Amino acid sequence: MDEIARLCGAQAALFVCGERPGLGFADSMSAYYIYQPAAGATDADREVISNINPRGRPPVDAARDAAAAIERVLREKKSGVVLAAG
Repeated sequence: MDEIARLCGAQAALFVCGERPGLGFADSMSAYYIYQPAAGATDADREVISNINPRGRPPVDAARDAAAAIERVLREKKSGVVLAAG
């Protein structure tokens, strides 16, 4: 996610992936997003919307939340744990 976004010159990136097998629900997904993706970015730089499945967060709601999250990180120019700092 970080390297492709960096190569494209993206200000933010969103990566949606299925959960790993064996975690309980084969139809569950997570959406990870970051402001200014870069080589060396850590999980502390990212945020996540998880438990996207029919029994958890409905996909249509998660898509709406992801769009709002990307708008927010672009507006605030930050993501991850730095949000708590300011």
